[in-house]
Order: sequence, then structure tokens, then C-alpha cells
Amino acid sequence: MRAFAPNFRTIRKQWLTHLQTKWIRKVGQQNFCIEIIAGAVYARP
Repeated sequence: MRAFAPNFRTIRKQWLTHLQTKWIRKVGQQNFCIEIIAGAVYARP
């Protein structure tokens, strides 16, 4: 069991980082769209 513990921890960490990256990317895309829309609204003379 003890031999598998570090591996499991590393895998879990990689998985969490993967989920975080995925989530950040998704939120980033949404924010990007919001910024474009807001920019289009505010850019009007």
C-alpha cells in the first residue's frame, strides 16, 4: 500500500491541475466574450 501512496498523490494532483486548467480556460473564454461585448457597447460614440 505504502508504495502506491506517492503515485496516487501525484495522479490526484495532476488530475486536479488538469481540472483547474480546464475550468480556468472555460471561465477565461466566457470573460473574453463578455469583454468583447462590453467593449463593443462602450466603444460606440
